[in-house]
Amino acid sequence: MANAEAVVSSEEMDFDAQMLLEKARTATTSIGAATVIVALLEKNGSLHGASVGDCGLRILRRGRIVFATQPQQHYFDCPYQFSSDPGGQSAADAVVFKTDLEQGDMVVLGSDGLFDNLYDQDIESVLSTIGGPDQDSAQRGANALAVLASKHSRDTTYESPYTKEAIQKVGNWTISQ
Repeated sequence: MANAEAVVSSEEMDFDAQMLLEKARTATTSIGAATVIVALLEKNGSLHGASVGDCGLRILRRGRIVFATQPQQHYFDCPYQFSSDPGGQSAADAVVFKTDLEQGDMVVLGSDGLFDNLYDQDIESVLSTIGGPDQDSAQRGANALAVLASKHSRDTTYESPYTKEAIQKVGNWTISQ
């Protein structure tokens, strides 16, 4: 993502998140793949984004999730992977979105480590306790979400969103696996 930051700093992106992904990809010399999400916020409150794979975004307004991205998977537990390899997924495969934010909205971006372990109602509940839309509250909220997701990931008795999907998709699957 250092390449994405460099592209934004050096060029006019016109809030084209898909273009940002592609320029960052072509500037990458490392071999590999990962899921990715980028979001660009205009001064007028428009949020532009693009994602490949199972990274995600939630927007909370007055304590409720009003916008959510959906993961991209080839099949269960095999998300799209944004790749430096010409044969892998590219910016052309990204889910692109634009939505308008309102004063006081909270934006949560995360990887599968967050969304595999927390339900949307968990995110709403945690963020309802952190206070106003300031930087300190945002940091407290991010920390609280990370702590809860980490706790759930180690709890072999917790039926996480990932576990629930595994049971639905695979069938004969137990939490202890």
